[in-house]
Amino acid sequence: MSWATRICSVALVLLAVTASTLAIAGKKKPNTCEDPSITGRVISVKNLRVHVDMGSKHGVEKGMRVAVIPKSAVKDHPKYGPPFMCGDNPDVTAIVELDEVGETTSSGIIGRASAATKGDAVVVTSLAPTDRRRRPVFPHQYGNIWDVSLRFRILADVAGDGAGFPMELMFSYQFAAPVKITAFMAPSFFGTQEGGDSVATVGLMLAYSSRFFELGFGLGGYHLRGGRIHTLAFQQKVRIGAEHGLRLEFLNSLVWDHDGWGDDRGLRYDSTIAEIVIPVHARVALYLEGGGGGENTDVSWMRITTGVHIYVRGTGGPGTIVVPIGIGGGYVDLDVCDGDMCFWNGYYGVYFVTGVEASF
Repeated sequence: MSWATRICSVALVLLAVTASTLAIAGKKKPNTCEDPSITGRVISVKNLRVHVDMGSKHGVEKGMRVAVIPKSAVKDHPKYGPPFMCGDNPDVTAIVELDEVGETTSSGIIGRASAATKGDAVVVTSLAPTDRRRRPVFPHQYGNIWDVSLRFRILADVAGDGAGFPMELMFSYQFAAPVKITAFMAPSFFGTQEGGDSVATVGLMLAYSSRFFELGFGLGGYHLRGGRIHTLAFQQKVRIGAEHGLRLEFLNSLVWDHDGWGDDRGLRYDSTIAEIVIPVHARVALYLEGGGGGENTDVSWMRITTGVHIYVRGTGGPGTIVVPIGIGGGYVDLDVCDGDMCFWNGYYGVYFVTGVEASF
């Protein structure tokens, strides 16, 4: 290869690199603010419609988009004053397209009511609207939330000897810090066969709880009516994923055998419950749940259920109401004693699942 050819090759490479650099540098970076002079506040959120305090009088036109910024993250601008926010700011909770524009107010649809609250700042933006209907987001307010959860099941015995009612009841408080405290009754079972079957684990749990992970340890009491077992219970909970998003949860229970009802005294395995939740819509999530155990505590049980979580109100955060609906199958066997006589009560059949979960 001649020197002239080599020089031309190098020149072409340098020219290509220079052109690429200029093209990249010449690209306009997406800016959250299209016109920072058009800013306002959220005045209400009703039925997934966000209402803002700016309209045609302020230069707003139908089809304009606004970025929703938490009031705690608003910055002042030397010329336009508050609220002002430009650039790729992670504090933006939603992009809303305004489809109804009045003289002094406008509104647009948002898929997740908790992504905007009264008092949040809004600023006109050129970014694309977020698809909140098909991509659930995280609660606008994560901390300082009370949660109540009741998962109720009916176990219809195929032999027609009675019915069983397994359930989990939990009251929890999520602090602003990643700390959650929960009062629980889970797992538990109440039956209608001879002897009045009842099994329950009740106690308190303290957990490290962040947006995507939770690890908790609980201490309480274990009760088995008929088997006359009353002892300490130890629980462990793990959540991987978002509280109101894609997640996998485990609830494990251990009991302390102090009376020697088993072969040896000491800590014994009781049960495990696992659930995976897959959001398919901002208001609907599929779930698959299974559990079993109890061989060491005179109770043997197993179940598998599947169904949906329906967001009746909200899709995360305060004000949210979720109703689980599902179906499955399984069994519960209990060793019940009446005086000196002991016998087994068995429930085998179909599970029907419902309940309610509320945040406030």
